[in-house]
Amino acid sequence: MAKSDEYGQDNPRPWDPNHWSLTVKGAPHETAAVLRMQRAGHPASKIMQVAKIKGISLVQRLQSAMTDENVAHRRGIPVHDARVPKGTV
Repeated sequence: MAKSDEYGQDNPRPWDPNHWSLTVKGAPHETAAVLRMQRAGHPASKIMQVAKIKGISLVQRLQSAMTDENVAHRRGIPVHDARVPKGTV
């Protein structure tokens, strides 16, 4: 068992974005950042600036994010939808 102070800012936990637990059938779905920003009230111009994308790409990413979230909801998968408060980007 790992000690709670074993990992921290100077000694981060080894993390693998391809870990099997993140792709299993019941793994939580994380809402895309562009959709979280849009829901928090950020204007499209700010989202495009932060994400370094153009308008059509933003629209496509928002549509894809909403589709992915709806699929997760229909499958009963928990949706992690952290907020991106204004003034943080």
